[in-house]
Amino acid sequence: MLLSAEALGPKSARNLLDAGVDEVLMPCIDTFEEAVGRAAGVKGPVTVHAPANRIADPHDAAKLLARNGLDRVLAVSGNPGHGNGAHALDEIITVLRANDIHVSVGAYPEDYFTRTNEAHRRKSASILCGKQAAGAQRVITQASFDADNMCRWGETVRQAGVTVPIHVGVMAEVPRKALASVLRSARAEILSERSLRALNRPNLDLIFRILRSRLPDPRDFVTRVAACDWMRAQDGFHVFAYGADIGPLVAAARARK
Repeated sequence: MLLSAEALGPKSARNLLDAGVDEVLMPCIDTFEEAVGRAAGVKGPVTVHAPANRIADPHDAAKLLARNGLDRVLAVSGNPGHGNGAHALDEIITVLRANDIHVSVGAYPEDYFTRTNEAHRRKSASILCGKQAAGAQRVITQASFDADNMCRWGETVRQAGVTVPIHVGVMAEVPRKALASVLRSARAEILSERSLRALNRPNLDLIFRILRSRLPDPRDFVTRVAACDWMRAQDGFHVFAYGADIGPLVAAARARK
């Protein structure tokens, strides 16, 4: 069972790889070009977060990745209000794949604020089928908390015809320091000239999930999801670390190999 984890920079990536993950993901905090620069400093398997609304030209993005020795991206639509790229996600996937870039895509087994139902699971499966048809080679889900729903979501997705590997997102307990930093950034953005755009569901949902991470034991989630009938050897987990010690989560996932 494979493990990936979110890093903030080359040093964080090195710590995560030393902790036992197979691959790190470099988030796009500012610009896509800045994320590529940080990813290029990682000595090990790394995937670059590539929001479509921060990519001005997918052909240029492919060239930039190649120049920096990178060949893996997570292509997502992007948070509203952050970037104004005009290319559709399917187009970006197609261009990157044509340039031998391995493309992962995002998925949302839970709706905003962790609500979900059968209709949402079916819609999610339909969206993923479209991304797979465009060339996606892996799915990395948002951080989720409901193991029962994750098992139902996975069955729905597989029955719909999604065959690519899936990394289930799990959030370690976010340290207080990181939580305070996220809340300060959110407050600054809301008070800035972009205040109306900052008050959108994706931003509020992220804060909600970070707060929720301090309640359940993520090791129980990993153990239960790893036992779902749809999980296969090519599937795995993606850890949103935010600077947390993920050793116990890695151990829980490895125990289910």
